[in-house]
Amino acid sequence: MKKILSICLCLGLLLGVSACSKQDSKKDDYDEEKVVALATDIINEMNNGEYQKVLDRGSKDVKSVGTDALKEGMDTYVTPLGIFKKIGEHDCIAKDGNVTIGIIAEYEKGKVQYTLSFDQDDVMTGIYMKPVK
Repeated sequence: MKKILSICLCLGLLLGVSACSKQDSKKDDYDEEKVVALATDIINEMNNGEYQKVLDRGSKDVKSVGTDALKEGMDTYVTPLGIFKKIGEHDCIAKDGNVTIGIIAEYEKGKVQYTLSFDQDDVMTGIYMKPVK
C-alpha cells in the first residue's frame, strides 16, 4: 500500500509541476487535435503494456518514474476494469506554452481518467491516472 501511495504521489508531483488552472486557459496556444492524438497514442501504449515507449515520450522527470511504476499503476487501476473499449471525452488547459489534457478511457467495467501534460515540443511532462467513479 505504501508503494502504491508513493507511486501516486510521485506521479501527482510530476503532474503538479506542469498543471495549469482554467482561469489562465488559452485555447489558441496549442493544436487540440494534436494533443488528443498524443494522449490517445499514450493510452493505447499503456493498454498494450508498452511502458518504455510511454516513458520515451517523456521529460527527464517523467522517465525517472520507471516502467515498473507505470505497470503498477495499470495493474492497480486499469487491469481490474477489463478490456479497453474507447476513448471518451476530454478537456484541455493551456498555460505558458504547456498543455494539460484530462481524457477518459472507457473499459468494459469502468472508466479511467488520464491526465497528461506536454510542453511546447510535445514532450510529456506529467502523467497521472485515476478511476472515474
